Amino acid sequence: MKKTPLLLLPLILLYSCSDLQSNLNVRKGIAEDNKKNYAEGEKYYTLAIQEDDKNSEAYNNRGLDEYYTGQFVAAIKDFDKAIEIAPNFAIAYNNRGLTEHDSGLNEEAIKDFNIAIQKDTKLEAAYNNRGEVLSFLGHMEGDTSKYLLALKDLNQAIDLNDSDFYAYSNRGLVKFRMHNYEAAIADYDKGIFFNPYYETLYNNRALAYQDNGNDSAAREDYKRALKLSPDDYIVYNNLGLIGYKNGDYEEAMGYFNKSIAINSTYGLSYYNRGMTEMETGDKDKACDDFYNAKKYHWKDADDAIAENCK
Repeated sequence: MKKTPLLLLPLILLYSCSDLQSNLNVRKGIAEDNKKNYAEGEKYYTLAIQEDDKNSEAYNNRGLDEYYTGQFVAAIKDFDKAIEIAPNFAIAYNNRGLTEHDSGLNEEAIKDFNIAIQKDTKLEAAYNNRGEVLSFLGHMEGDTSKYLLALKDLNQAIDLNDSDFYAYSNRGLVKFRMHNYEAAIADYDKGIFFNPYYETLYNNRALAYQDNGNDSAAREDYKRALKLSPDDYIVYNNLGLIGYKNGDYEEAMGYFNKSIAINSTYGLSYYNRGMTEMETGDKDKACDDFYNAKKYHWKDADDAIAENCK
């Protein structure tokens, strides 16, 4: 799920020529970031650091640009430096935790979100992000107690900012994972109210409708999601599952084909297409798809091969 990184504006009080030039470059970097020109923003933050190597805001913001461009190791180093300069810099702890989570370092991420909240008990993003990671860990580990902790954090995030569509999206996902579909849908409704252009909300609400037996509503939400993100291969896969469930194998095949055409390494769509081909009696093609699903690390592929492809 989408999480919340934080960009820090430079301080208004400036003390020296070096500080002045450094903070001017930070402002230029922020202007580029607002246009999503992260590589350009990174260049300005580097200039700011060259002017003043104690500018913790410049390190934090450069770390974010590195995060956005997938340079997680470099980003963590910059957040480390920001924290070294300013040990009470709650935002930098939050951002380092965010990067650690996306690097698979979930326990480290939780520790950093804990520190961020200790430093600033009103930092809504840290509650949101910690809740998202706890939800993820609960799902991966089958530990429902983590869902309850996640809900506590996400409730706090919404108490601090009741228009944060990310928090509603994340809380809805926790409720979905707890099979509380009506409550999940209510959260997705609120998220969409505050941001009707966030595609994830429609996709996840569709999943909740689908698991709650409302395929018609799910279809409509998947189609809304595709209007916002026409190349979302996961949505095409999910539409295919509705066709498969309802016995419309031709429709299902069309959607799985589209999903694979967009992302040829998405193992789940190969698996689902193989299952559809088994239903239509095309065992050879099904086995080819099951082997592709295995190649791309889909967890159920081995069982499908063992059962159907001897």
